Amino acid sequence: MHLEQLEEKARLALIQGRDQQAYECLQTMLATDENNDKAYYLLSTLAHKYANYRQELQMLDSAIALQPAIIDYQVYRARALAQAGETDKAKKQLDQLGLQTISQPALIDAIATTYNRLNLYAIACQWFEKLVQVDDANPYSLFNLATCYKFCGQFERAQQAYTKAVALKPDYYKAQAAISQLGHALDPAERVKCLESLRQTQPHLDARLHLAHALSKEYESMGQFDNAFKILKDAKSAVKTQLDYQFSSDQQRFDAIKQGLTNTDDHKPAELSNLFVVGMPRTGTTLLERILSAHANVVSAGELYQFSMAVKQVTGVAERSFAPAPCLGAIQPDQLEKIGQLYQQRTDYFCENGQILLDKLPLNILYAPHILAALPNAIMVCLDRHPLDTIVSNYRQLFSFEDEATRYSLDGRDTARFYLQFRQLMDLLRNHFPQRFYVINYDKLVTEPLEEAKKLFAFCELEWNDDYLNIELNHAPVATASSVQVRNKISSKSVGQWQRYEQQLSEVKDILSRNDIHF
Repeated sequence: MHLEQLEEKARLALIQGRDQQAYECLQTMLATDENNDKAYYLLSTLAHKYANYRQELQMLDSAIALQPAIIDYQVYRARALAQAGETDKAKKQLDQLGLQTISQPALIDAIATTYNRLNLYAIACQWFEKLVQVDDANPYSLFNLATCYKFCGQFERAQQAYTKAVALKPDYYKAQAAISQLGHALDPAERVKCLESLRQTQPHLDARLHLAHALSKEYESMGQFDNAFKILKDAKSAVKTQLDYQFSSDQQRFDAIKQGLTNTDDHKPAELSNLFVVGMPRTGTTLLERILSAHANVVSAGELYQFSMAVKQVTGVAERSFAPAPCLGAIQPDQLEKIGQLYQQRTDYFCENGQILLDKLPLNILYAPHILAALPNAIMVCLDRHPLDTIVSNYRQLFSFEDEATRYSLDGRDTARFYLQFRQLMDLLRNHFPQRFYVINYDKLVTEPLEEAKKLFAFCELEWNDDYLNIELNHAPVATASSVQVRNKISSKSVGQWQRYEQQLSEVKDILSRNDIHF
């Protein structure tokens, strides 16, 4: 069979999802012609499909070595670099390419996706806009554009794009959930009818979970908190069963962290270069980020996964899990040094000389001992919040469960157990690193913001200005569930929201009371 025929057969097999047949055709092509760049490129698309980004890079490097002038290969290589965690190289590669004349939708999407992965949301938004201009009938492109609009605080535009996406594809459950989470001017009772109808036709649990979260949000807006809680409980229970989640997996992680905690030197950094805002999700980390990043010398990069990826690369732990237990125990000093170097190298593109990088991925607390050992010029700030507000807000949040980090939130009792372990870890770290680990209480922060923020800035040895509390004037992108909330002035209205669900929290309260936390 001629090479052209093999290529055609391989492309057709890829389109139809017959991956093994495509792979065999491509291997035959390379056996016939080892310098066939198209075969390497098509193999890279297979590797990308299965999230094997290192293999994808190898295939693209081979294609580029043969045909360096083909910009498609270069663009996809930048995307693969970003997804493999080599964000600095991905940014550099995009900067070096002449992207202005690119008009193919697939390439525009890859560029937008890469900038999004780099947490450069304003630039990603421009490319998603360009993509929609080229093809405004693609609901997935509209969804991505809407999400970028939301991150950038353009809520009206986000709502319009989400609405257009579901008009094109009414069963697009992620867009439906996003509309409810963003808030809207629609009749919630009508939304409930629409969402219930969609939910009944969805066989997949992920779709049903998204729609359950959307329904829960609508029920909350109607004051029907019993219904809001029940629909989440039913959907989350089914997903927990499907994923076979057991809290013991998280317990192993916490045990490994405690066992690996060593007597690392605890000295205030001579020159602060890194700030980490950590805690459990939905406890005010984004609010604190907005206050800290108001300082002219502090640059927020949002939620970064680079430290976790650096740990896994250096230790050779090949798992998709955010925090595999083998990565959380003791690590050799030379490995920690390499991890720190990799993290700095891959995040330097956010900062100019002398600026302080702020990373606010909440569950980086699981890597706290490693972060403080690998980055001696870092300080970590941890949010503490009322136990029941923490548990309820985590349970009500729609997380992605691919990397296992937040699977505890599928069950209120597991969320309570996770909170207890988090609290123990927080206290251990506060005692172990009194000069570099600072705990701030969310309830106090929102009720006495000036006093609490000034104490934090003094701990970090940062100059204070009362204007830093005007978080509503901070227009930087926010890619978290608090993207709407932090566009407003500091408020204490979220304090005590657990009381809406008090009747559903008896088991959670029992778990807390058995561990000497009473209400």
